[in-house]
Amino acid sequence: MTSGPVSAETTRPSRDETAPLGIKILCVVTVLLAASTIFFGLVRVIVGLSTISTAGLGSAIVRPAGVATITGLLSLVLSVGQIIVAFGLWALKPWAWAWSLALYGLIGLHWYGQGNLVVTVLLGVMVYIASKKEYYH
Repeated sequence: MTSGPVSAETTRPSRDETAPLGIKILCVVTVLLAASTIFFGLVRVIVGLSTISTAGLGSAIVRPAGVATITGLLSLVLSVGQIIVAFGLWALKPWAWAWSLALYGLIGLHWYGQGNLVVTVLLGVMVYIASKKEYYH
């Protein structure tokens, strides 16, 4: 038996602890998906730029080639951001918690309205990350 009052205060994990298993799994999946998105983003940019170079910049920027180039660049930026945030989450960096919520929110907005499961999964990921805030102080 203990011989003192029990504190009702929640205990914060020590800085020596590692990230929770769920965060580690999320980080591995994120890096794998982001790496594939970087590849396909590069393909979109290359195809879009090659089409723009043959059709001329003024006429192609509003056509599918221009849209492919812009969305490819956006995918590249978001994917690189995901990889950086994943390493930050794994290392329990305080900035990674807030940036992960912002980044997954942006990705959710990108997929919003397309009627697929991605938005629901991203919302679940955001709720899970939000519940682990005590690890990132």
